[in-house]
Amino acid sequence: MTGYARAQGFDERRRWVWEARSVNGRNLEIRCRVPQGFDRLENPARSEIGRRLKRGNVSLTLTLTSERQLKPLRVNRALLDELVGLAEEVRKSTGAAPASADGLLRVRARPMSGKSSTGWRPTSNRRARCSLLRAGTIR
Repeated sequence: MTGYARAQGFDERRRWVWEARSVNGRNLEIRCRVPQGFDRLENPARSEIGRRLKRGNVSLTLTLTSERQLKPLRVNRALLDELVGLAEEVRKSTGAAPASADGLLRVRARPMSGKSSTGWRPTSNRRARCSLLRAGTIR
């Protein structure tokens, strides 16, 4: 019993590829590799393999590719300018290290219903503070 199988698919967010490889073996040994965050797929996949096979060494791998990588990135420059100003204020008042670009770009935003110069706000005050902490702006 030696075999190889591959199945693939896609949707608007990602592409996926399942690969299964098997070789002869006395007992059934299943190795399943899935991306982080998709662990919930591992047990059903193992169960299905166990239902269909009785022996062999089986490797099952799921590979994901995000479709977002194919689209150009967009930066909300108004929000970034506002964050740079805020980080500089915090740095001056606390003596903290300057914010890094990757830390500032990590801040996620959503539209605001209230007044703001940019019309955007961080997803929560806690997330904004955590992002500034990671950026090295505040301690």
